[in-house]
Amino acid sequence: MSTAAETASQYPMSEKLAGVADQSRQIGEFLDWLESKGMTISEFVQYEGYSEPRLEPVSTGFERLLADYFEIDLNELEKERRRILAELNG
Repeated sequence: MSTAAETASQYPMSEKLAGVADQSRQIGEFLDWLESKGMTISEFVQYEGYSEPRLEPVSTGFERLLADYFEIDLNELEKERRRILAELNG
């Protein structure tokens, strides 16, 4: 049986996600609220042939934005989840 410290070191992204879950939920709710008001998060994009950048909606989903903000690697998180499930089933 592994200790909590061993589990944390085995699954760093899962541990990190658990540590920021409340903050992430609150920010996610705010982003959903903005969207419900018809607002969108945008970024300036420079296109070839134009002298000024254009403001474009970001194509990144909220989950990815939150993961980037909290420095959580979603690919690594998925690998950890699969390892956890394999251990539970194995």
